[in-house]
Amino acid sequence: TCALPISFTRFQKPERWDRDLRQICEIRKQSHAGAILHMQEILAANEAAHAEQDRPTDLIRAHLTMAQLYAFDGKMKEEIQEQKLALEIAQSSVPQAVPSIWQMIGTAYLHLSEMENGTYHSAHNQGIFPPAMPTEHYEKQEESKLAIQYFNKYLEQQPEDYQVRWLLNVAYSTLGEYPDKVPPAQLIPLSDFQSAQNVGRFKDIASIAGTNAFLEAGGVVVDDFDNDGLLDIVASSMDACDPL
Repeated sequence: TCALPISFTRFQKPERWDRDLRQICEIRKQSHAGAILHMQEILAANEAAHAEQDRPTDLIRAHLTMAQLYAFDGKMKEEIQEQKLALEIAQSSVPQAVPSIWQMIGTAYLHLSEMENGTYHSAHNQGIFPPAMPTEHYEKQEESKLAIQYFNKYLEQQPEDYQVRWLLNVAYSTLGEYPDKVPPAQLIPLSDFQSAQNVGRFKDIASIAGTNAFLEAGGVVVDDFDNDGLLDIVASSMDACDPL
């Protein structure tokens, strides 16, 4: 269960809180900070009570919830640290939970690699798969390599998980090693992307056009709202603190 909407829902709110957009934003911030503090207290209490031995599943869940809260703030290194603490407990006490945590850590490392290489804010081809230029690669590669290690561990246990296979292929492409270095059993070949129709490739010109807004998923409307003959773009976000 996602910790973020739960922390917002359970947060104590004043009457008519949902009639004030600024207050909604402030409650979102307060509920998130409060959730982190609450989870820190839970983890400290569990550690003092040696819950790893008595209730390892609960402690794993607590660390993974904390990881989720850190990820919401873009603190990927802290997220990974919490995931690794959960992994240590799982390896000693709940081995059936290990593969899913491998997958989580691999995904977090890939996300961190994308952030450190500016994939979300820069106009280039590195965020496109399959790559337009197979040899193009990230400058900072350590996190992508770690992501590959964890994805491969997971796929040894769950070889038919196509979602993780996709992420593994993407991770290799960030190193300029797709498709040649991808393990044959996990390779998604270029032939899978071939089409009888050639529509060309889209080029990211958002930064040039001034439309590279970075928002949480919401909606978008394109229309000529002010009747000047030019299309206007209105983007919304699911983050209560983002502008329209």
